[in-house]
Amino acid sequence: MDPRNPDRSNDLLRDIRLDDEHAHILMEYDERATPLSHLMETIEAAATTVVDIVLLRDTPATPKAVLVTLDTRDIRSVILSLAKYPLVNIEGYDSKARS
Repeated sequence: MDPRNPDRSNDLLRDIRLDDEHAHILMEYDERATPLSHLMETIEAAATTVVDIVLLRDTPATPKAVLVTLDTRDIRSVILSLAKYPLVNIEGYDSKARS
């Protein structure tokens, strides 16, 4: 698998390496409506292991974007837990689905 994602329509992930051992969640959110601290509390409550968090976009007047890397067993429960927030966009990438 090419570690970059040229087939992804999302430019945020075009040059990001998504490893084969973990799941990844890309979230785009409005900090005024949903602070990152609330999102992270929800993720940490639903996940057994958060491996990494990368802020991808933090510019004024645009939705912020963060990429969370976690154990593959946690992706479903985390995404379901995040459904209560008014996110601009959420995408999940499970390593098993990309193999």
